[in-house]
Order: sequence, then C-alpha cells, then structure tokens
Amino acid sequence: MHEYAGYAFRQLKSGVPKPVHLDFPAEIASAKFNDATDLEYYHDKTRYRTESRPYPSPKDIIKAIDLINAARRPMIVSSNGVFYGKAWEALKTLAEKAQIPVVESGAMKGQFSDASPLSANAAPGALASADLVILVGQHCMPIAGEFAFGPDAKYIRIDSVGEDIGRNMPIDLGIVSSEKAALEALADAVRR
Repeated sequence: MHEYAGYAFRQLKSGVPKPVHLDFPAEIASAKFNDATDLEYYHDKTRYRTESRPYPSPKDIIKAIDLINAARRPMIVSSNGVFYGKAWEALKTLAEKAQIPVVESGAMKGQFSDASPLSANAAPGALASADLVILVGQHCMPIAGEFAFGPDAKYIRIDSVGEDIGRNMPIDLGIVSSEKAALEALADAVRR
C-alpha cells in the first residue's frame, strides 16, 4: 500500500493521468506501522526511482524548428512542468533568441518575467492570433476548444509522459522529453 500510495500522490501532484482515488481495505486502514520498513515489500526510493529524464528526439526537434520557422505568430505556453523541471532559464533563452512571446498557465507563475517585452500574460487578446502554440509542461491539458487560441492554430506539446500527449486535444507534434532538455535543444537549433 505504501508503494501504491506513493504512485497515487505523484499522480495527484501532476494531474496525470487524471484524478486519483485511494481505497484502503479495513485491515490496512487499521494496521499500525512505525515506518515503511515494517512493510514486507518495502524498498527505498533509490531502488525504484531514477533522476534520469528523457531527452528529445533530434527528428522531433527538426520538425519543431520547421513549424516555428513556418509560423508567423508563434507563442509559448509555459506551465507547471517548466517550474518542476527548473527550466526557466532555457525558456528565457529560447523565447529571447527566437523572439517568441510567452504566456504562463497553471499554478506556478513567475517562470517568465512579466517585465519582459515578450511576456503575453497581460495580453489575452494576443492568444487568438497565435498560429503556432508550443505547450511546455502543461500537465493538465484542457479539451479542444477550452484554450483561447484560434481554431487554425497548430500545436507542439512537450511533456515527459508520452501517454498524455494528444489525449485531450489533437496536436501537430508531440515531443517526449524533460521540459528543460527540450527547451535547451530548441534554443540551440532555432535561428536568431
């Protein structure tokens, strides 16, 4: 139960795959443990977790650069994954090099300064004019039509969990990667 509760709380924190329900049987709910090592199948987290993160496919980066180069009004939507991945410097580097406006969503604000001329946080009317939307670390995706973007916008989604990409709304390119690695790769590849 300790292990599955750990999985459930990680999913609860990220919102992926969806809401979490825990149901404890009576013998578990009334059991008393001093710590997790009292459990028969307990393993320290260093034995079943890793700090390794996925790196984006070079082919996906090339496709993303092609979409960015073809766009007239691209926009980056920075969300919780950028915060958790500590990718704010990579976000800033990409936005400034490619001159792509950034809007923040989700509970973690402050990844991109509102004082930047590229901040679109105070310009909600700009969302509808974007023709390419780069969703970075958007763990709780809305369904199609819930975003304020135009119906003809193309979407790139960067997420470390491939199973969630394209689930709620269709995308044009999905990049399975840590947000930081993908933003760094895009910043390296994009033209100034």
